[in-house]
Amino acid sequence: MSLGIVMIIAILLLLRRFKKIKEHFFIILITLCYGFLIFYDLGSLKLASSTFDPKVDDEEVIIKVDESFDKIVAIAGIGDNNANKGRYQIYYRDIEISGSDTLDGEYTHIYTLDEDEYYKYTIADIATIDFEYIKIKFPDKDGVISELWLLNDDKPVEIEIISYSNGTIQEATAIFDEQDTLPIDPDFMDETYFDEVYHARNAQEIASGQKMYTAVHPLLGTSIIALGIKIFGTNMFGFRFFGALFSTLMLPIIYLLAKEFLSKKWSYVVVLLFSFDFMHYTTGRIATLEPFSVFFIMTMFLFMIRALKIDYTKDLKKHFIYLMLSGIFMSFAISTKWTGAYGAIGLAIIYVLFELRYLLKAKKEGRPVLKKTFCLFLWSVLFFIIVPLIIYTASFLFVPMYAERWTDLSSFLDQVLRYNTYMFEYHTGLESTHPYSSRWYMWLFDIRPIWYYVKRSSDYIQTISCFNNPLISFSGIIATTYLFITNIKKRDYFDISLLTMFLTLLVPWIFVTRTSFAYHYYPCVPFLIIILVKVLNEIYDDLEDRHKKTFKKALVTFIALCGLLFIIFLPIIGGFKTSYIMAQVILRWLPSWYFG
Repeated sequence: MSLGIVMIIAILLLLRRFKKIKEHFFIILITLCYGFLIFYDLGSLKLASSTFDPKVDDEEVIIKVDESFDKIVAIAGIGDNNANKGRYQIYYRDIEISGSDTLDGEYTHIYTLDEDEYYKYTIADIATIDFEYIKIKFPDKDGVISELWLLNDDKPVEIEIISYSNGTIQEATAIFDEQDTLPIDPDFMDETYFDEVYHARNAQEIASGQKMYTAVHPLLGTSIIALGIKIFGTNMFGFRFFGALFSTLMLPIIYLLAKEFLSKKWSYVVVLLFSFDFMHYTTGRIATLEPFSVFFIMTMFLFMIRALKIDYTKDLKKHFIYLMLSGIFMSFAISTKWTGAYGAIGLAIIYVLFELRYLLKAKKEGRPVLKKTFCLFLWSVLFFIIVPLIIYTASFLFVPMYAERWTDLSSFLDQVLRYNTYMFEYHTGLESTHPYSSRWYMWLFDIRPIWYYVKRSSDYIQTISCFNNPLISFSGIIATTYLFITNIKKRDYFDISLLTMFLTLLVPWIFVTRTSFAYHYYPCVPFLIIILVKVLNEIYDDLEDRHKKTFKKALVTFIALCGLLFIIFLPIIGGFKTSYIMAQVILRWLPSWYFG
């Protein structure tokens, strides 16, 4: 890992003579280094992706083995659900494995595959089996298997398919056709974890043109994950590629956004702190929707602020261009997750606030603005109502929402309405509980991380928990409170817009009664960091010259401590091997933190 980062720096130093690279050297450098870090051990390109699908209940496949085995390993994806009207093939559904010394003899039960896990390895250590014939029975035709390994001393034994009760031997080879994909010691790089069992599965359904079992979010983000599957295949790297890419690209986006409020050097501080945030890193390495929704939310606010820095009463055309881009990215955000609508509320507040300001100023100066204001209103309806509705609806065009495919515009719109009604009823009616759920006030102070993954061995532990860098969280909330109080009198429009961005993404969660988690705070984090750095900037500017040197040293120390915490917690937030004492004692600062 260190060698890779050193090579990136060396190459950039050689290219620094080019003007554009020299001008943006720091941002390019940190983005590439962060990209290397987030893609490091992201996921395997090897996965048993072909699947054996029974046609009827109680199908049997009999194989012959030439040696004993002491371990069974299996993995399951999804079957051919387009061929099953009203049914859905996923998971094993009690696949029975039994053995006999003779082909026609009595078979003795060995093991039952009954785990309901999407692309997670089932590993069963069993007593040594010496049967020559092994029967694999599928009691439920909706039970599937992607690959089955019989291991002796952790090496697959040679098998020969003898019979298949409902087809040809060739059809049954899908059970054993990817034996070389078995990882030596499977971990998060080789199998799904947490909500990937939903989002990655939905993406595979989209990529393969299959009807969707169920989905509870808009499908733009899932379709982006599906694009990764199309490019890299059905594997963990393909599932996670675009999430990691969008998370990396957030660094230049937050830099551009910060520059709307801060100088270039202070914007560098924002980029550094955002790259040191735990949740930004963890969420970029799992196939969920947050990297896309947060990226789009940041970008829609970026273009809105750029638009509002231009007085529409003086330059309507340029103002429109940025408004249009803001509306498009707002559409993308809402088409990824409905939480994008929270940001849209903030967008509307900021928009109205600034436009009224320009209108009142123009009227005070006696400039005619009626025509321009009327044009602004019409274009705003287009950019922020009509275009978002079109983009949101169009995001469902290439997604098989239901088994019956739409045939015309009317049936398409009917399916979109049905799908969104189902989503609304799901989220409003959800009453489930979760041991790692948390409420909005807990997010502010990192009280309850959400635990994603664990793998334990005698020598080490691999664990993944999602929460923020505590130093950034605490100082960010103090800074936000400070900015809020100082703006009661000052009423700086840009400070108010920053607070609006943060609060409109957070406040709706106060009224949400359904189960919520730490990662729901993620959209707030970029704005929390910009607020923090803006407050630090204001404090620095107000200091006397003799104190500024001391402040700079304190700031450098603060940034270094944030970076140090990121490095120390990297095994916890990235799933890398670490000791039990580190994960369970040294880094467990609060009783409510749990790392496996």
